[in-house]
Amino acid sequence: DLIRPNEFISSGNYHLYVGSLSDDKTQLQDVVLIQSEPSKKSADNTDHSINKDTITLAKRAEQVENAGSGVTQLDLFQGRRYEVGAGSLKYNQVGFDRYRITLTESSKEVVTENNIETQEIGPLWQAATGSAQVGSADALRAAQGELGYRFTLPWLMIIAPMLAVPLAQVRPRQGRWLRLFPSILLFVSCALGIISLKNAVGKGSVSVWAYAWLVLGFMAL
Repeated sequence: DLIRPNEFISSGNYHLYVGSLSDDKTQLQDVVLIQSEPSKKSADNTDHSINKDTITLAKRAEQVENAGSGVTQLDLFQGRRYEVGAGSLKYNQVGFDRYRITLTESSKEVVTENNIETQEIGPLWQAATGSAQVGSADALRAAQGELGYRFTLPWLMIIAPMLAVPLAQVRPRQGRWLRLFPSILLFVSCALGIISLKNAVGKGSVSVWAYAWLVLGFMAL
């Protein structure tokens, strides 16, 4: 639905360009498709990373019918595919009569460390409790850290007035700003504590229950 003739659009790590398309938007003509892949270490295992782009040219393309699967795929016809590495003189090319690509994956993807922050509460809860498939043990801990972080942040709205009401009371002839600094210091330290716990839980240094102890400690204070 986003495709416009003679314009580039982006979908995930793909960038798509079409010269023209049919009225029902199922047949695309003069297709240029660019896929950007993450950096990888060079062959000699040095720190120099190589960005590899895949450029695919096709005379026409059509969308594959995958009703209800949540996956968007294209069939490309009569084209060539080039793999080019930035800063490298080498490249690969291959010709094809028909080539199928996947533009968007199903929403039921495996939870990994890289997509933790983009997950909704439902999949994140399942990943954190171990009832859903996760990419690794690190992803499980990262899911627990992210879930605890999201549940703990709203408690700052309760802790803030608990700090503000008593610390706003001053005696006669006492400066009104006297207690402002300690109140800000306490609130910021609570916020920074929540943020640091996210990293600590993700690394497995502390349990996810540390969030509850932190909130209870500041409320008791």
